Amino acid sequence: MFRRAGGDGFQRPFELATWRLRNMNEVLGNWRTYVPCDDYITQRGATYLLDSDDTLLYQHRDKSLLGYSETMAQPLAFLDQFI
Repeated sequence: MFRRAGGDGFQRPFELATWRLRNMNEVLGNWRTYVPCDDYITQRGATYLLDSDDTLLYQHRDKSLLGYSETMAQPLAFLDQFI
């Protein structure tokens, strides 16, 4: 039925839901690795790049809640100037 409706090359709804659950399980299982301190948990939506001496090389503070890049389609494009 899915092939007739849209062809090949896409995920069926349950496949997508399964991947999302796997990602959520991985994040929650390693929460303290990703978020060692909960003091700033409500200040989501930012990306910072620090040098080895903690000098701030790049920062992006998004105005929305869950954004993390100026170019969401290519979120790591800012690294091009440092590589």
